Amino acid sequence: MSVITEERGVIVFLDDYRIEGTIHLHFKQRLLDFINVADMNKGFFPMTDAKIYSLKNNQLLDSVEFISINREKVTLIFFKKKNEK
Repeated sequence: MSVITEERGVIVFLDDYRIEGTIHLHFKQRLLDFINVADMNKGFFPMTDAKIYSLKNNQLLDSVEFISINREKVTLIFFKKKNEK
């Protein structure tokens, strides 16, 4: 049985970094529910096609196909506009 997912572009801010990439939500899942999972053992969430920027100088540090983000370190997260990549 497959789970229907929705790919959404997001921007995530950590203390020193801004990460732009794609998260994969379950069908009709809200962003808040994605971040605040009931299972606290899941301290990280996956992101694909991520670009990592320094907040000090807005410099692109790296582009990676996959990254795992520590939920506790996220200071701000929001969806990109639907027409932005």
